[in-house]
Amino acid sequence: MQRILDDPETRAIHAARCVAMAKERNTRMIEYRGETKSITEWEKHLGLPKDIISKRLNDCNWSVEQALSTPAPPKNIEYTFEGRTQTRAEWAKELGITTAGLSDRVRRLGVEAALSMPYTDRHNAESMREKAKRNGRPTFKHEGKECTITELAEELGTNTRTLWAFLQSHTYEEAVEHYNALKQRNGKTLKEIAESVGVPPGTFAPYARRHGVEAAIAHYEKRKTQGPSMTEIAKSLGVKPFTFMAYARRNGRDAAVKHFSKKATAA
Repeated sequence: MQRILDDPETRAIHAARCVAMAKERNTRMIEYRGETKSITEWEKHLGLPKDIISKRLNDCNWSVEQALSTPAPPKNIEYTFEGRTQTRAEWAKELGITTAGLSDRVRRLGVEAALSMPYTDRHNAESMREKAKRNGRPTFKHEGKECTITELAEELGTNTRTLWAFLQSHTYEEAVEHYNALKQRNGKTLKEIAESVGVPPGTFAPYARRHGVEAAIAHYEKRKTQGPSMTEIAKSLGVKPFTFMAYARRNGRDAAVKHFSKKATAA
């Protein structure tokens, strides 16, 4: 038996038979109008792409009758509105919306409503506020105008994450008072101070809240005089910062530098 399988021609025939048997086991046979065929055979018989048949039966849970009797959608779908007929792509370009977005509108609202609805830029400030309200996120009345937490963070000179963390234990009024006091005392916003010492605002702000702004400035200024950070060292060695820091915590910074320098030269 082993000698037979060692023959290349015999192995090829055996492999082809295995593939054919596997396909036969995995082929779904579909009965439709008194005939039983595979999806590939129905594709040839009806001229309906097999991926559409599979999607209708498996993803959309259509019946066999509906899946095989419904014709395939045209590639260039056209909509008629106010006496004008254009393709979906042309309508989408005219409205300033994506083709997928227009298709979703038509599915939910119908052609007339979808094509008559004005398009709102999702980056527009007003639409962002409306979206925040719909999702149950807070909006704030700041200096006579309504704004999202992102807009409020920009007004107060901090970032969204830092402000959100502060608001978990303080009121809106306390947040405004806190960040305005910081700006008056230091002549800069917390974000500007963080940038001046070369630290991300999200890193600087928590330390400043725990120890004070002056202590935070002194801390990060001192770190700058101690040489490059571990992140900078890791990048210079071509190592991921997390990998370098994990090794440095176990063996020390100098040992980590020596270890990864040796690996870099060996490569």
